[in-house]
Amino acid sequence: MVAATAAAVRGGRIVTGARIAAWHLGGLVLGAAILGVGVAAAGAALPLPRDTLAVALGVMALAAGGAAMAGRSVPVLSSDAQVPEAWSVTMSPAQYAFAYGVGLGLGVVTRVPSWSLYLLLGFLLLVGEPTAALVAAPLYGLARGLPVIAASWLDRPSPEIVGAIERLRPLAFRVDGLITALIGAALVVQSV
Repeated sequence: MVAATAAAVRGGRIVTGARIAAWHLGGLVLGAAILGVGVAAAGAALPLPRDTLAVALGVMALAAGGAAMAGRSVPVLSSDAQVPEAWSVTMSPAQYAFAYGVGLGLGVVTRVPSWSLYLLLGFLLLVGEPTAALVAAPLYGLARGLPVIAASWLDRPSPEIVGAIERLRPLAFRVDGLITALIGAALVVQSV
């Protein structure tokens, strides 16, 4: 994702990394806010068995997070969809970065590498507070976009960025797993 975004928004064109990163981040935050508020609004409107769902969500998070920490990730419901290739030639780099960011911010319409997005969505559904979602979802989008933003500031060829990211990927998944498991444990303890 990082290298694809950096390469696509740069292409052969000279663009400022900070400007492109800002557009991408804006799209990520907007997409995440739309998704989060929508899920939280649904949670507010639906009569849900909140304690039961909190325990189920917590157990799922513990299992997925524990597996990720052990280096054995549980398959994630995901789409292989990315942005249309034509965007890279029909849009300016800023438009492309923003549109790609919106798609990634929406999360479920693109590749999702870990269960943490589903944990967030389940949590927002349980809480049912759109106002809280306006804070939590964009923060998640920001965290998901940090590697893309960091890569856009590097003055390195995309293959080099990919190599560096591939070396860090196992550590990133283990950290994500730890956070997911801790949140899962908190949900279970709080609901019992």
